[in-house]
Amino acid sequence: MPRDTPRSRRSGPTFDHMSRPGLRRGDGTSFHRTMREISLRPGSRSTIPKPPPRYFSGEGGTLTGVRQADARRRVAVRTPMRRADEEPRGLPQLATAVDDCANVVVCVAASGGVGLSVTAALLALTFAGRDLSCALVDADCGYGGLDVLLGLERDQGMRMSGVEAPLGRLEGDALAQELPSWGGVRVLGADPWNGESDRWWEVQAAVVALAQVHDVVVVDAGRGEQMGQIPALAGAPAVLVTEMTVLGLARARVLARRLRSSGGEARRECRVLGMQPRGAPRQCCRITAAQAQDYVGVPVAGVLEPRRALYGEVLDGLGVAAVPRGYRKVLGELADLIREADGRGHGTA
Repeated sequence: MPRDTPRSRRSGPTFDHMSRPGLRRGDGTSFHRTMREISLRPGSRSTIPKPPPRYFSGEGGTLTGVRQADARRRVAVRTPMRRADEEPRGLPQLATAVDDCANVVVCVAASGGVGLSVTAALLALTFAGRDLSCALVDADCGYGGLDVLLGLERDQGMRMSGVEAPLGRLEGDALAQELPSWGGVRVLGADPWNGESDRWWEVQAAVVALAQVHDVVVVDAGRGEQMGQIPALAGAPAVLVTEMTVLGLARARVLARRLRSSGGEARRECRVLGMQPRGAPRQCCRITAAQAQDYVGVPVAGVLEPRRALYGEVLDGLGVAAVPRGYRKVLGELADLIREADGRGHGTA
């Protein structure tokens, strides 16, 4: 009889077919299942391919084993950017230079819902109608939506969330080519719903870059909350849009004082543009431009009446097609005052 081979020299695991429950001759399914269980035991020989070695552990994502040096060469570590409420250190001098921003005008309002964004857009359209290259910037980074207001939400182009200026510099011509156009005006809208609030130095870089390649840059600054952080807007002339009511003028008076004090040594030029309240009865006592000027202490450029057709187009998502006929005289005179303030005179009619 053949001698039995020692157990230590056998080529593979052995088992007794009849002693293992659930395994019978002729039962191929149970046989292969048992073979797989045995092959997965520690120390057993198996032909099942093993998974590739892992470079990262399952807990914490730290590098382990002899692959640590190799993984450092493979993985690119990206330094996290600063938070939006932190100021960068060591910005280049160009990022805070305001010499090229004499053609910037800021539109602000003391309260929401008075038609600030529409007024800023109509003012930019007025400049463009005078053969002046104009850009419109949405600096109300906390809320934004100027492009949606103008019906440009489906137009291809860059928004404020896509502006990246880690060194505080942007190329004006390249930026202007990336922006959507509306009636000859380049529009840089803010879209805070697509990311965090934009950093002030990126807004600063965008305004400076657009001011270098355009005749006029109109900035919708909302309530002016970020104007103290953005050097390009520090001494720019301001258009204060306010509702011609007692409460509206009281708020405008506070904002006017803050705007003038924020100009520093260069006293900021401010103009008030009044908006008559919507839905007010004709028999009510209206506040005149002279009364508003005496109370606020800022010259009033004019007062605009509400236009039902204009508000209807905005609410329907159609945007603003053109400057209403009743607004052209007031906005034209305001545009002339702004051009005279920056020393460039009247535009061509």
